[in-house]
Amino acid sequence: MIKSGRTVTELYSIISGGDYNFLHIQRAIASFRYQVEILYLDQLEKKFRELFNLAPFVEQKQNHSLNVVDQDGNNQEIYVSSEYFQKIKIEIVNGDDMLAKGYVIFIRKTKLFSGETPAEVLETDLRIELERMKLFLKHLEKALRLTRRGDIHFDHLFAFIPSENRIVKTKPVLSAESINKQFVYENRDNYALKIFLGLENRISGTVDLAMKNFVECFHIQNPKLRYINMLLCIDLCFNIPSGESFDVICRYVSSLLAKNEMEFSLLLAETSSFYQLKNRIITGNSLNDSVSETEVDTLNTRTHKIEEIIRLILKKMVRFNHKERNKFKEELKLKK
Repeated sequence: MIKSGRTVTELYSIISGGDYNFLHIQRAIASFRYQVEILYLDQLEKKFRELFNLAPFVEQKQNHSLNVVDQDGNNQEIYVSSEYFQKIKIEIVNGDDMLAKGYVIFIRKTKLFSGETPAEVLETDLRIELERMKLFLKHLEKALRLTRRGDIHFDHLFAFIPSENRIVKTKPVLSAESINKQFVYENRDNYALKIFLGLENRISGTVDLAMKNFVECFHIQNPKLRYINMLLCIDLCFNIPSGESFDVICRYVSSLLAKNEMEFSLLLAETSSFYQLKNRIITGNSLNDSVSETEVDTLNTRTHKIEEIIRLILKKMVRFNHKERNKFKEELKLKK
């Protein structure tokens, strides 16, 4: 079948883990031709029923009411079908969170294709565009993780052809994971996000490895392994050779981040305690041994502190060019 004119297609992915604050990232991603869009669940049911394998929408009395707080803080009531409500609640990871909010946040991109394009070629081209969007979302997730703490996932990557009311689906961008801590993004975070987004293919070596390893840490379920891998990110930031004393690493971190002597001493003591715990984990019980709730809480608390330290290190390191980084490290060696 040959189409005339131009075919408008919309590429979408659902953001799991955030709320209306994600509208702030619009300024940071606009140059990549992506937009943030919010759909309330009643709108989502009508527009994208095929995405959730539901029968075609038929205007009827909706059975479930949901209370939603809109972007202006006003309460409103929306209605969805029982079929749709149960589908979200039972089959979708983080479905309860979706129902509690009453809306879904999308990353969207619009593409135009020539109307002369045969349908089978159009579908192939769409899948290529979806793969490109998948790569961008992985890059965006990395940049967001480096900017702020919290759980963030991109799910249900698909294309929508409005003229045919048809969806072209692909596999989830990432394996679906539960949201434990909401990702809170503020307008002031755009500066850092733009910096990290602009680093694609522009930074290499161990700093790039540190950034990639940092993002992968969020998918490690074992608290001991996650803790050790977080500290590995710090080692990679400074290109620390294997076997180097952790005292040297801690001095590097403290010298880079501390604003005065008191901060230097406090940060040095804190980072030293992180590495001492790492050594006890490695030389003690097996990494696969179960840990008590108290031990998990201790590891998680320290892991979160290490996360913030890594973000601060990377924000400073990416501003250095290669020559400045080497000069900084040479100066630190003189302080040992």
